[in-house]
Amino acid sequence: MVDQSASTIPDLCALAKSGSIGDRTKLVGLICDLRFCAGRELSADEELLANDILMQLVNDKSCTVRAELAERLSREPDAPKELVLCLALDVIEVARPILKRSQCLWDAELIQIARSRTEEHRLTIAGRRSIPPSVADALVGMGERSVLNALLQNQGASLPKGSVEFFNEQAKLLQLARDRSAAGRKNLVSCVSDLAFSIKRKLTSKESALIGQVLCQLISEVEREVRAALAQKFADQPNAPEDLISLLANDHIDVAQPILLRSKLLKDPELIEIVQLRTMQHRLAVAARKEVSEQVSDALVDAGEPEVVTKLLKNNGARISEGTLDRLVDESERIQSYQKPLLLRKDLKAELATRMYRWVSAALRKHIVSNFDIDPSALDQTLEEALSSLLTKIQIAERDKKDINIRKLLQDPNARKPEFLIALLRSGQVIFFEKLFSELTKLPHEATQKFIYGAGGEAFAIAAKALGMAETHFKTLFMLSRRARTGQKLVNSQHAKRAVSVFRRTPADGAKRVVERWRIDPTYLPFLKHFPLEQFENL
Repeated sequence: MVDQSASTIPDLCALAKSGSIGDRTKLVGLICDLRFCAGRELSADEELLANDILMQLVNDKSCTVRAELAERLSREPDAPKELVLCLALDVIEVARPILKRSQCLWDAELIQIARSRTEEHRLTIAGRRSIPPSVADALVGMGERSVLNALLQNQGASLPKGSVEFFNEQAKLLQLARDRSAAGRKNLVSCVSDLAFSIKRKLTSKESALIGQVLCQLISEVEREVRAALAQKFADQPNAPEDLISLLANDHIDVAQPILLRSKLLKDPELIEIVQLRTMQHRLAVAARKEVSEQVSDALVDAGEPEVVTKLLKNNGARISEGTLDRLVDESERIQSYQKPLLLRKDLKAELATRMYRWVSAALRKHIVSNFDIDPSALDQTLEEALSSLLTKIQIAERDKKDINIRKLLQDPNARKPEFLIALLRSGQVIFFEKLFSELTKLPHEATQKFIYGAGGEAFAIAAKALGMAETHFKTLFMLSRRARTGQKLVNSQHAKRAVSVFRRTPADGAKRVVERWRIDPTYLPFLKHFPLEQFENL
């Protein structure tokens, strides 16, 4: 038993280490009387011993002992701060008196307790005599109506106006929720989403989650148009409910598109999952995002859809790894739509551009020379090697008396180049030249021969213009083809001059339309040689 005569700190220190729960409970009163007695001043050693006893009591295994200590310290304005905070974080039976009235707790500590402890802790804080706005906002942010009601009844609580508004709106929503019709569901979705934008402050995580939870439950019950309108509303919101954003992003593309294009809440794992599991239209939207990471770009490329890859390559905000760019450069030999966007990317290295020089168009080769630090002679050599390889295949087939499938030959992009047509004529492969030109223009072989070797060369010029050929290439082809036909070194200068003039004056679109007419009716051939040159400008 505690000796009532024990009135010195050393005596009480000895008692703190032994005795029953009842003795330790009585000890709380004795040590507090001595430690906080207004009429007695403790020495430095005695104060250290007293604080040591109080610390032992704070850590006492008995909840009864700690609760008694909390009751006493809650009334002491100069109680040791660390002891008060330790008791405030204890179970509610211990913490209640500290949370209710202790003046030793700072606002930041009350906010920490409100966010980390139980609803009972928050209810107790809500009953304090005076509650500043920052503490009240933290309490409301936890989304517990019992705590809000306690704050509303507390005259000393400075409650943020927005919090009251939010919970009043919740009461209205509960009334709307009773209407189970389609129109009622639509009205409820509209009201809940409007609530997120009507509050005159940033929603807390609890409030945002609550709105998201309600909308996620309702969203499957409303029409696609309503969901699409909802997606437009939340696509640019940085504090939108994340579960709602994820749900909308996986919806039909009419709903998902604004979320996929603009929402910054979608993380890479979610985007990659959408790329792998949803439609090509979803992938196109992801490829057009303002920022696309290397990981997401890899997933888009792995889907193997040229339209999606082209969209990604055109996106300057998309980061693409070196390995993936290397792979796309190789694929660009057969997928022409990759070529221009690849060469326009700032992250494409000169080494990759050099490789592409072999199979891209004349315009893109010019772009490579102008925009990459590459020796032009090295590029020409690269192209010559590629064309020489194709010519060798033809010569070997001719030697072995094997037929070459022209259409299969055209699978090689270099076979479509005017340089290859020129190389065929220079090497004496006139028949291959005619057949290849026929395949390129999709015109019958006999009609092609007439166009190539016609007296004025007008039809040949129009067909070459329709293929997008450069003037220098056409001039060379015209001269070589005429020499191949006549076996003469000299070419009629008037014919050559007129053919080149026709090529220059004929619009590319007009040339394509004329060639399309020839494909439908190979016998259609207006008297081009009688046309004045000005007439070709309006062909």
